[in-house]
Amino acid sequence: MLNLPVYDTAASFDDTSGHWASAYIETARQYNIISGTGDNRFEPDIPITREQMAVMLDNLQVEFPEGTGATSYTDVNAMSSPWSYDAIMRMSSAGIIQGFPDGSFGLGKILTRAQMAVMMERISAYVPDNLY
Repeated sequence: MLNLPVYDTAASFDDTSGHWASAYIETARQYNIISGTGDNRFEPDIPITREQMAVMLDNLQVEFPEGTGATSYTDVNAMSSPWSYDAIMRMSSAGIIQGFPDGSFGLGKILTRAQMAVMMERISAYVPDNLY
């Protein structure tokens, strides 16, 4: 989808050296798509949350037409999720990410493969060939 050249360099996170996905993780870091979990760690084998995915997608800095999606959730506000709030709102407004029927976003919930596939398909329509 992004057609990024893979960085085959030494791992810059302390916990990704020798990991099968190390080159891809480093590529995502070089393009500022990911920044890790703190203390120079990435934790490549733990699941990601819905808000982490929102931040990664937002880090692509794709331009969207005027948003029509949800812009409020029962479990998300600038105080409850300061590091992800803006990304959640942008991805929701663009229709890339949707909440649940109960009005919640699912803050802290693990992202399922199905949810990830839907988000990737939705954002792919807006990713230009020359994004990077």
